[in-house]
Amino acid sequence: MSDEKPQKPDAQAQSTNTILLHHPEITESDEAVVQAVLETTPFADGSSHLERHFSQLFNTSAIAFSSASAAVIALKQAYGWPSGASIALSPLSHPLWHEALASAWLTPCWQDINPLTLSTNLSPATTQDSVVTMVTAPSPVTDFSPTIWEDLSLIGHPTTQDSKADFITLLFSESGPIHGQGVVILSENTSLIQKLTQHRQTTVSLAAATLAIAQQKGVPLRQQHHQKQASHYQQTLYERGLFKKTPLALFESGLHPYIIVLNSETDRDTLKEFLNRARILVDGPIWYRVSECDHLAGFDTLKKRALALPLHTGITPPHQKRIINRINRWSQRYVSQLNRTNLEKSSV
Repeated sequence: MSDEKPQKPDAQAQSTNTILLHHPEITESDEAVVQAVLETTPFADGSSHLERHFSQLFNTSAIAFSSASAAVIALKQAYGWPSGASIALSPLSHPLWHEALASAWLTPCWQDINPLTLSTNLSPATTQDSVVTMVTAPSPVTDFSPTIWEDLSLIGHPTTQDSKADFITLLFSESGPIHGQGVVILSENTSLIQKLTQHRQTTVSLAAATLAIAQQKGVPLRQQHHQKQASHYQQTLYERGLFKKTPLALFESGLHPYIIVLNSETDRDTLKEFLNRARILVDGPIWYRVSECDHLAGFDTLKKRALALPLHTGITPPHQKRIINRINRWSQRYVSQLNRTNLEKSSV
């Protein structure tokens, strides 16, 4: 008779169920406040609610728009950017901004990135010809262009209270860390806010605004959870010369993915298949297509050789242990096979 104790039902389920790469991080509290609005005035104007919340959060002026396209068109009119004007930005910026620039007849000037730190390698040769440069954390704010646009859409909250940017944006969508709808633009330039107000055509519904505010309030707690998971990956994944890991400092600036960059595209695909067979669903961090960036070396490396590991509040310690053990088993087998191959070659 075996001395091994049977697993508890919950632990047993967590050792066999599918682990998702992404998970909607909407709490019961989020659902409750949205439900309360849906039962009363769901389609009322929620713009003032967004503006008041984020104005207080950033201690600056704020204006809300219904979409990324509406925000960019208003910015174009307020600044007087001509059609075809160049906007310098990272291919890792939120894809809704890419669509918004196209709708406003503005031209993206793509900047390369560091595939491990995800920072943007801004090029003075190209940004100086752009009417605005968009920077995203963890990239520093620079003065290469006449106007600096700092976007926080993919990190979820302010990184500093004294930004040097001309304006800051925060976009809410189901494909970003803060669910909801719409965009908030923040700036100390009250003249800019007044001009944007004149060019605003549509507003945000109260239900969407309520969800965005509730989600943003939960970002600091989610960030702590993500930092803890990232630290555990960092401490317990054995690279064995086969991949490099995202630096932990990255997670101090917001809700970033945890990425490992392998030595080759073949190794990335092999590890991905090995994890997927164990019902651990992983994939590359680039889930959208930016074909114009294929010539950028850093972005190409991230697209072809990187894997994003599950990092969200739906991941429990048993889940993460499964992921780590599976990756370490793959790397151990890889090195053992390589050693055997080298031994056979040397004995010939």
